Amino acid sequence: MHIIFVLVGDPGTSKTLSFQILRNNMCQSEIDNFKTKLNKKSIDLKPLHVVSFQCTQNSKSHGIKERWKQTTSHLESELVKPLLLLDEIGLAEHSKYSPLKVLHRLLEKPKISF
Repeated sequence: MHIIFVLVGDPGTSKTLSFQILRNNMCQSEIDNFKTKLNKKSIDLKPLHVVSFQCTQNSKSHGIKERWKQTTSHLESELVKPLLLLDEIGLAEHSKYSPLKVLHRLLEKPKISF
């Protein structure tokens, strides 16, 4: 199963900070502590391997495709759950290069969490 995880909110509402807290708790070195906090030691929860792309008004589709490819390269590892983070995706929406169109094809049958 692959997760599409969307944090939406006004500027300054700590979306990126919230994700950083999640990423810090679910990294390789902290995953066991996180499971203990959840009281779910037996849950099949893998550490996240996050690949980030900072979107801007100048973003291009090849940048998103490259990060997607980089994220999928971690699928071979059964030790981590690869996840692609597109931060400030709303800025890319205003790019004259229309970089988000590439997501239509990539999200048809995603192999990674996004």
